[in-house]
Amino acid sequence: RIAKTIPHPTGIIESLNDSAWYIRHSHPHWALRLANQAIYWVGWYREDTRGEFYVFDTFFEIQRIVGDQRLGKTASLITSLQKYLPSGQGRGTREYYKEIIQDCKYFIFDIKGSVYKNSNSLRNYLRRFIRSISSASVSSNISRGKLSAILNGKTKTVRRETIRKLIKGLKLKLNPLNDPTPLINEWMKIKIEDAFFDSLKKLKRIKSNDRIISLLLTYMTIFNRKEKLPYLSRKGILKRAIELCTADMNEFTNFMSNRYETMRFVSDMINEKHPFI
Repeated sequence: RIAKTIPHPTGIIESLNDSAWYIRHSHPHWALRLANQAIYWVGWYREDTRGEFYVFDTFFEIQRIVGDQRLGKTASLITSLQKYLPSGQGRGTREYYKEIIQDCKYFIFDIKGSVYKNSNSLRNYLRRFIRSISSASVSSNISRGKLSAILNGKTKTVRRETIRKLIKGLKLKLNPLNDPTPLINEWMKIKIEDAFFDSLKKLKRIKSNDRIISLLLTYMTIFNRKEKLPYLSRKGILKRAIELCTADMNEFTNFMSNRYETMRFVSDMINEKHPFI
């Protein structure tokens, strides 16, 4: 409170971060609120985040403890920001944070893949949830023969459509840190698609001028835009998106639904943004 009345940016950030860190196990949800504020003030006050990378470390760790849904966005930010850390040994270097940087890679998903290797880890995971081929076949709408071929390894690859049917049919609750990559990738795609169409419903209820403002503000707040938004950053693409979001929402839907990059972007337009942004 004293730091905020001055205001003293370093005091604000460090007080919130340290408080969150020390109560992360005893009061994790309270810790998340404090860490959320700390990372918000980093985004507010700091152009160069190298000196406050520890705040991202704290936030990511607490998000893991509570299972926060924004964990993937934090991982993406850490992966982008870590390249600016100094090399060498000691506190504040890339080497010092190598463990969290490595952990974040589990949350960077391959959203382009459509065919996956039928690995031992995938088969072993599925066997835990398939006690009866017949009942699993009915719930997932996959033939018994195809399911058997997947489980016994006769099928060497599995298509994304099959993976999605398994996720929905078996009602899998997935953990990005531990569960097989094919399942996680398709689960994330499903979440992106669902969020996209939910966001479109909300956008349609907003005035066209407000949609433009939301689109431009979202674009401006994306860190490292050329890396995160390679398609939208191309010449003329953003302009086209602006034109469509004011003129024809059906055309806008078709235009933005062709890529997961743009579907995510639409969700960011309408939903709560990451506190750093």
